Amino acid sequence: MSLFLITFLSAYGGMHLYALYRLHGTFSPGRPATVLLSIWMLFMTLAPLLVRLLERSGMDRSALFIAWPGYLWMGFIFIFASALFLLDAIRVAYRLANCFHSCQTPAFLTSPITCECALMVAIAASCYAFYEARQIRSEQVVINTSKLSPAIRKLRIV
Repeated sequence: MSLFLITFLSAYGGMHLYALYRLHGTFSPGRPATVLLSIWMLFMTLAPLLVRLLERSGMDRSALFIAWPGYLWMGFIFIFASALFLLDAIRVAYRLANCFHSCQTPAFLTSPITCECALMVAIAASCYAFYEARQIRSEQVVINTSKLSPAIRKLRIV
């Protein structure tokens, strides 16, 4: 369990640090905004653990209150950090290629617009994902088999 927690907090916290670093470099917010964003990201990093602890304590309403923003944020930050990482990997590939073949790095990869584009993609994808998650469809399928015990009349698989 502790290995999972270390791995989770390292990966998830790393995504937050990476996103914070890139957001700070792009938008240059003032000190108060940076502190607020840092506190928010720290809280959201710990939110899944808090939800689990609250559920174990029987505080389901409080857990649900933290779970909604926490898990929505988890999806958003994953998409945002992934888009940033992809754009940064392309930028590094162009820089390496420039060392060997003197090719020019496209202007959009050297400007702050990469962070802004990644942010817009993450917001759009998160809104779409939230909409789709609220539109769950279920399908009932009946499968007859003689391999189950006659004592089992109905089996539900989700």
